[in-house]
Amino acid sequence: MRYSAICYIALVDRFIGHLESKRQGSMRSRECSLRTTQVCELRSGKRTSADGIADFLLETLDNLGVVRTPGQKLFHREFFCACLPHIYGSEEFERDRERILRRFGFERIRYEVLVVCPRRWGKTYGVSMFMAALLWCVPDMWISIFSTGQRASTSMLELIYKWIANLSDGKNRLLAKNHEKLYISGDNAADRRRCYSYPSSVQVGGWVHINIERRALRIFFVSRKVHGG
Repeated sequence: MRYSAICYIALVDRFIGHLESKRQGSMRSRECSLRTTQVCELRSGKRTSADGIADFLLETLDNLGVVRTPGQKLFHREFFCACLPHIYGSEEFERDRERILRRFGFERIRYEVLVVCPRRWGKTYGVSMFMAALLWCVPDMWISIFSTGQRASTSMLELIYKWIANLSDGKNRLLAKNHEKLYISGDNAADRRRCYSYPSSVQVGGWVHINIERRALRIFFVSRKVHGG
């Protein structure tokens, strides 16, 4: 039987070259990923004017002259998340969505908020406090609120005005007020902030629909009777 030698050197060289090519490609990918991370971190560290507005809104909620209940704080956090596109503006929010959500500890945004709680739980106060802070802090804000009837809608607007009047210079910024509308001045002559409160024909206790800047933020409240207590 005759044997012949087979040289694998060329094959080994090709294999080594393939591994080296993969290593270099992996290094370039890691370098690209690192640079992307650095850019994101740099952008995350950049504070925008909308960040200031958002922070001011959260501060205002603690300066309305009352101590918020744990339930109201939970309401407000969910409302705040749902309003982020309105606070930042749709363009800036979509561009910096991940940074903004991470900044406030949210994983995702929900545009509808459903709250189920017993009667006398501070629902009306909670909504009016947040609407007052939103109107006070966000330029060109336009809010429309639909409640279950005339009495509820008038009470809502009166409470919103009450919180604004408690703020420094709040009464001086009042432009117009009646049982359905409340206008306050903003940071310049063109910045007029509006809040409307209307009665609705919906026959469901505790129902509130809020429309902000002509784009719907739906807040639904369902009151539950608590028996035996």
